Amino acid sequence: MRFKSEAALVQHVTEQLGALFPRADRVEGEVPSHLGIADLVLARTHACRLARRSSSRLNAVLSPGAAQLLSACGQGGDEVTLFAAAGLERSSGRRLIRALAGSGHLLAAVHGWRPAPGLVDPYDELVAIEAKLEDWRRAEAQAARYRTYADASYVVLPVERITPTVREFFARGPVGLLGAGDHVEMVVQARVSSPLEPWRRLLVAEVLTARLSNPGTHRATLGTSASRYPRSGQVPSVQAQPSLG
Repeated sequence: MRFKSEAALVQHVTEQLGALFPRADRVEGEVPSHLGIADLVLARTHACRLARRSSSRLNAVLSPGAAQLLSACGQGGDEVTLFAAAGLERSSGRRLIRALAGSGHLLAAVHGWRPAPGLVDPYDELVAIEAKLEDWRRAEAQAARYRTYADASYVVLPVERITPTVREFFARGPVGLLGAGDHVEMVVQARVSSPLEPWRRLLVAEVLTARLSNPGTHRATLGTSASRYPRSGQVPSVQAQPSLG
């Protein structure tokens, strides 16, 4: 089977993901993470945590700086420790604290700050997929970056592009490989591990959750500065994709 474009490849793969990843209940296209945009992200949703996040009425966290600070707050410690863990300067960190406390995302604790109880990750598992027609090395490099937030990451290529050399390359690394022909098949299983950077996981989880309430809007882009908090938007501007099942 020949694909005229990467968009056609992605569409073909999307239609068959349910069989390859039976535990996933949702698939989203073009998901931003501040490290590129994954063609597809599959999610296994925890219904109770999703209901808790949705009922909190907290705005979506789309700023890298805000995500870094909120993730670091879970580790405890004073402001110096907090800002060091978040990679923030003191002045920008304090601005972020004021903004996040004002929006309800941060609550005062006995020793510092803690994230609001409703700010939870609703997803038990995220799988990122990068599709390419030819440039498999570039695809692998992109998919490797998605491991910062995903539990597993894959590249999907047309089956005719998967030579023994390509197969052996992926077999040695953490990124998995899917082959797309008339059917999509698992060529190399990805290594599953905890997300390498929890704050990026928070960003992606927030994008996915916010899409549920605005399925008809355009794709989101995330801020590029980790040292400022421009605004926590009501929802990101994103395009929802079909659920699996």
